[in-house]
Amino acid sequence: MRYFVGLLVGIVCFQISVQADTPWDNSWTDGQIVLKDGSVLKGKLRYNLENDVVVMQTKEQLRAFGVHSVELFTLNDTTKGVVQYYYTLPYQEYAQRPQLRFFKLVFEDSFALFVREKEVSRNALRLAKTPMRIHPSKDNLALLQKYYVLLPDGSFQKFRVRHRDIAEVLSLEENGSNQISRYIYENDIDLRRQTDIIRLIHHFVSQEYLVRL
Repeated sequence: MRYFVGLLVGIVCFQISVQADTPWDNSWTDGQIVLKDGSVLKGKLRYNLENDVVVMQTKEQLRAFGVHSVELFTLNDTTKGVVQYYYTLPYQEYAQRPQLRFFKLVFEDSFALFVREKEVSRNALRLAKTPMRIHPSKDNLALLQKYYVLLPDGSFQKFRVRHRDIAEVLSLEENGSNQISRYIYENDIDLRRQTDIIRLIHHFVSQEYLVRL
């Protein structure tokens, strides 16, 4: 999508086996997989973002793909009436070499914001002030959300959801953190909720667009 697709890294294709004991998303969903060679496959999809596996079910077979064979995959979210996009991007953790991972796109404008989720105990997050959501099918678990940002210069990095970092990525002026704080207070924004995070970012991106006009 837009110029971000051109930043994805292509590597030789391969398939991997499905592990039954890993945390999959809740159900099969219509979608498609775009492979590194440009092939497009359509069928029912399930994915495991923690282990970077997407599985496709068709009438003929069940196939599993890893990050080295997939450029992106999409899911048709019929409840919200939108298409969800998951891209393969190289990410470097600390001093390690960059590794390909799946990242879900949640916002795209002057920069792109992605998220990855990890299953954790709900008790572990009971007092935490970190982005998360309740697990859709397991009462004792929650999904811890970690955010990443892809900037126009091509740099891809972890994004901490806090006032200073939001102001920086939005290129706000010196009082940017104060602007963020004021909007959060006046609009009852909860930075633990993805919908509120996107609402906040969209507000300031829209304001910047109006200023440019």
